[in-house]
Amino acid sequence: MPKRPDPLTLSSVSVEQPCGTPSYEPVMKPVITNVKRVSLTSEISHAFVEIPEMPERQLAFNAAADELQRRNVPVKRFTADNRIQLFTSHPLSAQTFVMGTISSMDVAWSHLRTAAPQSVEYPECLSAHLHRKTWHMTASACKQMLAEKRTPVFVKPATRKLFTGMVVDSELVPDLALLQDDELLWCSEVVHWESEFRAFVLNGELMDVLCYRNDLDEEPDPDRKLYALDMDAVRNMVAALENDQQTQGAVKLLAYCFDVGVITKRDPNTNETVAVTALIEMGDGHSFGTYGLNPAVHVDMLLTNWIQVTKGQPAAKAPAEDWPSLPGSL
Repeated sequence: MPKRPDPLTLSSVSVEQPCGTPSYEPVMKPVITNVKRVSLTSEISHAFVEIPEMPERQLAFNAAADELQRRNVPVKRFTADNRIQLFTSHPLSAQTFVMGTISSMDVAWSHLRTAAPQSVEYPECLSAHLHRKTWHMTASACKQMLAEKRTPVFVKPATRKLFTGMVVDSELVPDLALLQDDELLWCSEVVHWESEFRAFVLNGELMDVLCYRNDLDEEPDPDRKLYALDMDAVRNMVAALENDQQTQGAVKLLAYCFDVGVITKRDPNTNETVAVTALIEMGDGHSFGTYGLNPAVHVDMLLTNWIQVTKGQPAAKAPAEDWPSLPGSL
């Protein structure tokens, strides 16, 4: 298997093989230079990095903490149990970088009296890349539709992450049944995803694309055909997002990710199986799964997002020795 190039030297993507046995091709020159990296770090006096409860996320958080310390940024660790005490006893500012799970970042934004830039999960500019029907519907309308006909549909909350998106075929599914009638949902027709990837974008440049799920990993079959991710389609999505943000006056997200995957369908004319690369959903740039992303790129994205969101916040640098001592912190 070819050695994977360092994303800081040459960004790379998985293009042909299933997850776990990727092959790689060079995509572009690095867009984050050491000069830029120093500039990002110079705006941060110290960092608070969460210790996530989920073991699978701890590795990425630990690697990011190590990367920050490598850049001479003092790091204090915290947990979900002591974050309120931390943010109350040590007021946050633009210089106090926080890295945490979604719930911890919501607490941090609240203490800063700001909010993270929100991305539209299915931007209009990427509608041609969905390759399936998607629509908005209230929970009440969705439950009524399922009660009348049991056609499976994919549903997910449109405004709040009340539950992970899922396929339902009944109005009695607990996560759906317990929703308030006026809760807005995203719905889409059910399709089969052969494989799923996360694309990472920073300052308009595609930094990496990493596989996080593949049918052949879950159900090995040596006779099953592999369908490659269409990297031209992924690059076109990035270009469309950048052009849309620049021309329509939307908030320009500087660091974000989005999920793409390979859908297989039957061609109605030939009855052959065809594969298309489609958008799964947009993500954010402040609390996302990395799936093996280079820690330096991860930190660059998080710092870029933090600086963008906290721009205009009052400066309130505090030396490391003034940090509060918290039970369970490191």
